[in-house]
Amino acid sequence: MAKNDYNVIVCIILAYMYKCLKDGKPVDVELMNPKTLGIPDNYWVYIVRHLAESNYIEGVACEYYKGG
Repeated sequence: MAKNDYNVIVCIILAYMYKCLKDGKPVDVELMNPKTLGIPDNYWVYIVRHLAESNYIEGVACEYYKGG
């Protein structure tokens, strides 16, 4: 599988968030930012938005602006 494959990135994000939950630690968003994951910013936004809309994650506020 490619490093930037959607399912791989989703698995990395969810596994990290689950570990934080299980360990009772807050999620450090900097550890799962686009640069760390090696993906473009817009792809990261797409993934996080879809995870939130599918109720896999919560506490995410997605705002839409004209022009992106």
